[in-house]
Amino acid sequence: MKNKILLLLSLVFIFHNIFAEELWNDFTDDMTEEEVIKKAKSDFNLDTYSIQIQERQYFSNLKINIFSGNQEQRNDKFMLPDTVIECSAYIAPFDENDTFGNIRFYLFNDKLYAVYIRVDQSIAKEFVQKATDVYGKKYTKIDDYSPAEKVLFVKIPATHTYFRNWDFNNKEIFIRLPDEGTTNWDTHYAELYVISKNHYEDYKAEIKRRNDTQKQKEADEKQNKIDSIKF
Repeated sequence: MKNKILLLLSLVFIFHNIFAEELWNDFTDDMTEEEVIKKAKSDFNLDTYSIQIQERQYFSNLKINIFSGNQEQRNDKFMLPDTVIECSAYIAPFDENDTFGNIRFYLFNDKLYAVYIRVDQSIAKEFVQKATDVYGKKYTKIDDYSPAEKVLFVKIPATHTYFRNWDFNNKEIFIRLPDEGTTNWDTHYAELYVISKNHYEDYKAEIKRRNDTQKQKEADEKQNKIDSIKF
């Protein structure tokens, strides 16, 4: 009987993980917020102050926005998370000058579905080459043109940023290439975005459910106001 129970537990564990997609560095798209934080602290030697957790109502602008120019419309297909976990890891290969979170984990319904990392400028080229060795040479090249803009009294020059994009198993991968041909220092690093495809149908269904619930709540509140009318 004991052996049967152990076998059953083993099968449950196997089937639980068989559909999980590894996004990056053993972080999988079935991990919860608690599991992500625990692993991040362990892997990157982080303390509580190195991790910031932001909830949906505070960061509508922190949706995964990879593109800023002529590819901006592609951002619309990326899920809006419920939670973003931002980590500042001051170890290689991460950008140690980035105090705003050089690693980000995106979660929806308490499931990890995307990972972002920002790589130190000194090894940006090597990072891109190693990623290409891992994911293969069959990638799509994306040119993201960002026009010049004026921020306060400072003119930000136009830039051309290039990405390599892989459609890889059940995930989509974007590598932002370092742009050394511009004076804009903020484009000299490399970035990795890995996005799971496994949760997208659940995401659409859950968003519809939330919207329907909100509409019903508003309708009920309106009806209560109507019912409260007395003559």
